[in-house]
Amino acid sequence: MARFFVRVFAPDAASLGKLAGTGLDLFRATAVAAKARIRPKGKRGQAADAVEAVDDSAESLASTPYIDGLLSLEEIGRLVSDGYRVLVNADADRRARALTETVEFEAWLKGMEER
Repeated sequence: MARFFVRVFAPDAASLGKLAGTGLDLFRATAVAAKARIRPKGKRGQAADAVEAVDDSAESLASTPYIDGLLSLEEIGRLVSDGYRVLVNADADRRARALTETVEFEAWLKGMEER
């Protein structure tokens, strides 16, 4: 099954948090909740019960909450159906060094001795 390195953009910080329980291969350390993207509803000085999106255009993705991961096409499709935006960066096989950078043990050992 082909898997892809992706960046998943969430509609809001709460949606980003919901991804934690999905069982998807997401890189928790890369999660970014964009504080500049949301502002409280209501008048100044009043407590806000909710937040509203400031800008939902394609240009605003840079300030949108996101997390990186390694997902299959089926998983990507599910996330898109659930309202997330998914940017597919690269096929995992293309970024796997072990498949492209192999060396015989003797050659590796000789290279280590030369250092």
